[in-house]
Amino acid sequence: MEAPVVNKPQWRHYAVLLAMLEETLREIERIAEGAVPPGRLSALEADLPRETADLLLRECADVRERVYRLADLLAVPSHSTSAMRRVSAALITSVVHLEDSTSDRLAGYGPVDPSVERIVDPAIRDLHDRLSSLASRVNPAGRE
Repeated sequence: MEAPVVNKPQWRHYAVLLAMLEETLREIERIAEGAVPPGRLSALEADLPRETADLLLRECADVRERVYRLADLLAVPSHSTSAMRRVSAALITSVVHLEDSTSDRLAGYGPVDPSVERIVDPAIRDLHDRLSSLASRVNPAGRE
């Protein structure tokens, strides 16, 4: 089969897209297999009929093969992702969400009762400080 002609930015776009599709397929498979453990604050409802789960597993396998064929056609190699970078990115993202969750940032959601500043803000700041500290300890150089 003829290989397409793409420039480096286009190739990078496809490489990221195909990796994202592979990750999406893995997540769908985990859900279809019932392999997503519940948390205390969130859980998946067991509302996926067995027939649908089986269909998803079959189709994910087919789509994965198509993704891999396209990756081969575009000469997208397998690559590894740094666990340190993923953990650091997750922590930094959480810190930013916490920064956006103090009482002074909630005005867009409507009037904020003074009790939020008094009761919730200290807990938000505590979580922020702990996750920021953890991010610094995990990645002391601050490299993303």
